[in-house]
Amino acid sequence: MRILWKLLSGLVVSLVVCMPGWLRAADMLPIFDAHVHYSEEAWQRMPPKEAIALLRENVQRSPRFVASQVSLAETLEAEGDAVGAAQAYRQVLQSAPNYVGARLALARLLLSAGDLAGAAEQAQQSGDANAIGLELLGDVRTKQSLAADARTAYQAALALKPERAERKRIEAKLKAVR
Repeated sequence: MRILWKLLSGLVVSLVVCMPGWLRAADMLPIFDAHVHYSEEAWQRMPPKEAIALLRENVQRSPRFVASQVSLAETLEAEGDAVGAAQAYRQVLQSAPNYVGARLALARLLLSAGDLAGAAEQAQQSGDANAIGLELLGDVRTKQSLAADARTAYQAALALKPERAERKRIEAKLKAVR
């Protein structure tokens, strides 16, 4: 199955990149969009700047197609454009306010940028049943020197019984809070 997936994603990229002029890549953006972030071959055949341009065009053409918005945000983030990625994640959240992954990615970006209030707001909006959101909230509270609030957030995250790697990371953060 994995080989078939790789073959299909490579085929889509080949069609998009090597297509004759009468059928431009932009005409197949929804198909390309679904594969650009996940296919290593796509990055080898199309530089990230070109992929970003195609994704932006796709978002403009189909503003309600959330997958395009997410792909654009993830690609911008991967390319180091934190401001552009944050803007794209906000657009995702306008279209799909309950998209927790986008909310957490935005919270992480805001935390990295030093916008602690914005990061806290996004982490809190991810819900009390999300260990990663609670961990991010703990990180924000730690940076705000609110040790008791940070401990509470980390303990709440641990109470949700996260996966082993997440649990170990959160436990280490909880132990480090003074």
